[in-house]
Amino acid sequence: MRPNSFLNWLRWTAVLPATAITYLAVSVGMLVIGVNFLKGEIIHDPPGTYEVSSHFFWDWFLYPLVSVPRTAVAEAEALIGPTIGRSGYRTMPEFDAAVGAKYQRLVDQGYADTMDLVGRGLVKNDPMVIGSRVDSIARTGMRRWLANVEGIQEGPGRIIQINRRLYNPAGTGAYRIPDVYIPGARSVYDATIAEKTISLPQSIDFRAFSGGGNVTIVRPSTLVTPGAQGSYGLYFP
Repeated sequence: MRPNSFLNWLRWTAVLPATAITYLAVSVGMLVIGVNFLKGEIIHDPPGTYEVSSHFFWDWFLYPLVSVPRTAVAEAEALIGPTIGRSGYRTMPEFDAAVGAKYQRLVDQGYADTMDLVGRGLVKNDPMVIGSRVDSIARTGMRRWLANVEGIQEGPGRIIQINRRLYNPAGTGAYRIPDVYIPGARSVYDATIAEKTISLPQSIDFRAFSGGGNVTIVRPSTLVTPGAQGSYGLYFP
């Protein structure tokens, strides 16, 4: 076999396939590295060849492919904004309205159940006993709804607080305990079977300690007393 023929044979049967296989192996390896980097799996690794090669592959190969769709997603999220709870409330007022409606239903349910027990002689027919039981049922129901339905944790520093201390912002140490408080909406909900007005010290403190927030007196919808029927908001001059 002539030398030139032998070199051509060697090139087509050994060198080129080996080169193609090597190129394919390197490409697959870089793809694996790049995908892992994209997933954030090596962000906490110490700097090294793996990290440097990943950055190179990301900067020159993956980024041009994913930058456009990722930018579009980011713009859409910025337009829509983060949502609240599993129901996806878009704004704090929308969440506030949902909480108010749910709390009203819980108070109505608690009152109906309690009065049924009163009628059967199983609960004492005393306003303090009835009111306390209705409060307890409504607060427990609200916590369960937040945790199990909406996936929202309540408590100090959270977007909603159930039966938590609301301190005087002046730092005096004084506090009140509203049934429901939503700091972002500056909304206070207070369940009761009594009538409460803006002249009560509790109402005044609810308003002041929440920074001038809205105070809603949540009463059973069917409850009629001389001065009010059902729930109402307190309007301060």
